[in-house]
Amino acid sequence: MKLESIIKNLNKFAPPILARDWDNVGLNIGDKSQDISNILITLTVDEKAVRHAIDRNVDLIISHHPLIFKPVTAITEDNPGQRLIRDLIRKEISVFVMHTNLDIIPGGVNDALAEYIGMEPGSLKVLSQTAYDALFKLVVYVPEKYLEIVTKAVFQAGAGYIGNYSECSFMLKGEGTFKPEENSNPFIGERGKRELVPEVRFESIVKEPDIDKVVSAMIKVHPYEEVAYDVIPLHQKGTRYGLGRWGKISVPVAMTDLASRINATVKGYKKNDMVDAVALCGGSGADLITKVSKLGLNIYVTADINYHDEILAESLGISLLDMGHYQSEIHVLPKIERYLKTIYDNKVNIEIY
Repeated sequence: MKLESIIKNLNKFAPPILARDWDNVGLNIGDKSQDISNILITLTVDEKAVRHAIDRNVDLIISHHPLIFKPVTAITEDNPGQRLIRDLIRKEISVFVMHTNLDIIPGGVNDALAEYIGMEPGSLKVLSQTAYDALFKLVVYVPEKYLEIVTKAVFQAGAGYIGNYSECSFMLKGEGTFKPEENSNPFIGERGKRELVPEVRFESIVKEPDIDKVVSAMIKVHPYEEVAYDVIPLHQKGTRYGLGRWGKISVPVAMTDLASRINATVKGYKKNDMVDAVALCGGSGADLITKVSKLGLNIYVTADINYHDEILAESLGISLLDMGHYQSEIHVLPKIERYLKTIYDNKVNIEIY
């Protein structure tokens, strides 16, 4: 399996456009034309992960944390990080990174953590919004006999999604007029004669990244030489993306019991209240403490809390449940594994480290 194919599918899973502008996601090391047989999925490309990859003849490491964050000015033996880069290149092991884009996507780091904690999936909301899908309405006029062909093509290309519903549309029967001019090649009618044709106005929602693909698919199957259609920008926003989540716990629990269950250290405000709603952020989420306060929540699960974070949280009446960086992010790795196995089945070997 070519690395280019795997990258294409990983970019569908966690679009790099969602990553924060300071991040370094994507292919850190490698050649897209490389053949891939063995994949290792890990949180961090450290010395142990690289040694394990070499021992298992791994061709590709998929990492959550970037191997290369800042510009590399030299690769020397006496620098541990640079030595890893050298060893990976020598052994022809590629490294692909999904970092903040994996934090942000639905089904990524934060949703995996919410699932582990035991939160109600339907209650989850984004804690700190970073992006959203711009929406457009596609309107096209279709002869009734071709309506099914056109709608099928449009839906297959990605149109018609509204929340948890797919293939959403509106249709209205009417009549359209046109007069083929001298250089036309009309599907219906004659040159120089105005035609009145029964048509269906078909409308559907399209996300901005899918516009070109959807319009191309529609035009390809539409019978008319010149297709009458509109792409209209909408004021309402589509899917909201962002860091962290907040929502309800499936079964209310005492704060200390929740901390014990997820192996977290309680910091900040330490009142042992019953918990029915929680905010969370996988990884280092201390900068979102004030957002948690503004939501009126008093339990925040995250990692890497320092002394000053504790003082702030205590002043706001927020109990911090510090899981540690690794434990707050590890739950997403099986989701990446399942996604790749669904696509590639037994074509590549996939292992979590």
